[in-house]
Amino acid sequence: MTASTVESPKSAAKPGAPAHGPAAAHAVPRHRLPRLRADILDNTAAFDAAWYARTYPDAGLLGMEPRRHYLEHGCFLGRGVSAAAPRAGQCRRLATALKRPRRISYCIPVMNRPDDIRGTLRRNLHANAAWRDAIEFIVLFFDRDEETRDWIRREFAEDLADGYLRLLVSDRLDGWHFGKAKNAFRNIATGSVYSSLDGDNFVTAEETEALLDIHARHGGAFILHHFGGRWGDGSSGRVSLPMALYRAVGYDESLLPRQYDEMDMIVSTALRFPKVPVLRHEGNPILRSGRSGGFARDAGIANPIVAAPAPRRLAPLNPKARNYVLADPMLRAMQGFNQAFCYVKNAPTPALRAKYLRLAVEHRHRLVDATPGAALVEMLFESPRPVPEAAPGEICVFACMKDDEAYLQAFRAHYHGLGAAHLFIVDDRSATPIAERLAGPGIHVFRPKVGAFATAKGLWLEALIKAFLAPGAWALTVDADEFLDLPPPYDHLGEVTAALEARGIDFAPGLLLDMLPRAGVDVGALGAAADFAAHFDAHAWVETEPGDDYARHPSIIWGFGQHAGVSWRVDARFHAFGTFDSLRKLPLAQVRSQRHLNQGFHNLHCTDGAPSPGTEIWESGLVLPIRHYKLAKLFSDEGRRRAMERIAGGPVYHGRTTDNIARIFGADAGTALARLAALPRRTYDRSAAFAANAPSSV
Repeated sequence: MTASTVESPKSAAKPGAPAHGPAAAHAVPRHRLPRLRADILDNTAAFDAAWYARTYPDAGLLGMEPRRHYLEHGCFLGRGVSAAAPRAGQCRRLATALKRPRRISYCIPVMNRPDDIRGTLRRNLHANAAWRDAIEFIVLFFDRDEETRDWIRREFAEDLADGYLRLLVSDRLDGWHFGKAKNAFRNIATGSVYSSLDGDNFVTAEETEALLDIHARHGGAFILHHFGGRWGDGSSGRVSLPMALYRAVGYDESLLPRQYDEMDMIVSTALRFPKVPVLRHEGNPILRSGRSGGFARDAGIANPIVAAPAPRRLAPLNPKARNYVLADPMLRAMQGFNQAFCYVKNAPTPALRAKYLRLAVEHRHRLVDATPGAALVEMLFESPRPVPEAAPGEICVFACMKDDEAYLQAFRAHYHGLGAAHLFIVDDRSATPIAERLAGPGIHVFRPKVGAFATAKGLWLEALIKAFLAPGAWALTVDADEFLDLPPPYDHLGEVTAALEARGIDFAPGLLLDMLPRAGVDVGALGAAADFAAHFDAHAWVETEPGDDYARHPSIIWGFGQHAGVSWRVDARFHAFGTFDSLRKLPLAQVRSQRHLNQGFHNLHCTDGAPSPGTEIWESGLVLPIRHYKLAKLFSDEGRRRAMERIAGGPVYHGRTTDNIARIFGADAGTALARLAALPRRTYDRSAAFAANAPSSV
């Protein structure tokens, strides 16, 4: 008989948020316990579905599968499970195991490390046998190790029969991920308290006794971090908290696969439930010192920090060196990135978000520098398919998109027409997957399995660039609504890159032109962005010189310096709405070790000490015009709605960008369109827009 397969947590309804005070005595209603513990029936009882259906026809009358009917009704009615055990008395032990409330669920995820669970399970069960009716050890396998599972069934049959030990299997991981693995217990753990364990962790009787006492004193309101102050001793990842809190917050599955997952849950839970005390053992500086202490002060985390006596514990089966994270550049970068991500999403102000976004970028760069491209792709994307490395001389486009279906076909045709050999597209979880809308030779779509746009857009794209382009190749990075053109005399991207290489230049600047409807177009008749190419063929054109309020704005000084007029003349968003959005782009660049993308492609960053490009780029003699159709979304209710939904869901863009989107798309549509209609403009012509030297011609 095989173990149960775990239902995906996404399919379960989220429980209501717990109160700040003690929760109910048991987090799961008793009538739901047998269904959540179906693995006990599968692992220990010879349940005969055909016999049950013949004997109890009411299951069929209700349209229920016999196994489910027994778990939801039969075990409460005292029914048997087979011809060999037809009476309630013969399966009383099973019914008791299915229905008995538990106080602690020790949750152990296992993947491809059988020696860990083989080395700890027997000792843990023996050490805590005094509480076998009050606790459950749940071992959840994410691999195909049937041999180890058979060993557990054979060696621990009595513990499985009592529900003291539970054994389940899940297929929801295609690679190890701490947060996803630990979240998988949300639909199967039935104790009042969730307690995380790694496969190589030991649990002493003293630890269980202390946790039971904490639960008795604090009820449904506590967060216990088991860290004892010594890195590598197996305690830093261990967290215990009431099941209701675990289900309400849980682990963030968008974090990178390793490091800081438990701290992220602690910080997120503390902020959501500010009266819940955080319990720590001596030597644990949680939320008091270091970067977590700094964030706690910045964010105003005021949860009581309560000292908890440290019970006797054992070192893990595989202890690590104290500096094991610092000694591994990839782990160190993962930890720094996940830590910054935690603080970005929980930051209460835009200024604080910006502070930690900078930290996320720093560690993102470190991660890309330290990790092979293929490993990055495997880490970041769902089931990536093999893609051939670009051939020498081939130029590839890299873009991150979300629900941009109106642009897809035109985007593909435009960039293939410019000579791009491959389009690598990151589909940031579009409602309709991009792969279903866009396919064909040279189209490669990847869906992230970790990361969020605000902190990981650059990471996603850099991973693909590193995996599929050799150093020295050229990459073009644009958004879905950005259509880069080539100024005369160039008609092919290869001609541009050849000209740049001949001059010893390894990147080219671009200028965003917000496209507007041409004069005479009835803007009220325009629909969604599907008609953008036909109707939006003009851009702002202001003949005057910029005033000091514009030229001295920090974003203009940074992006254009003495060439503020380059931006001023075409800055539709400033002239219509008074917003400052950088129109500077660096879309085309050679792949170089330790060179990194800016989130909005406004700059290039180097971790080898080389300076980032400055305002001298406008004197390079070659500027690439980029038709930008962002404002086309203003002309439809759907476009405005999506723009506002994008920023309402949490931190997505830089703080100023978010404010600008709200100012433009959140305003009265009629007013916004009237402001755009009043702008002076000229019809777009790539031949006339830019000559050889942009500053002198614009």
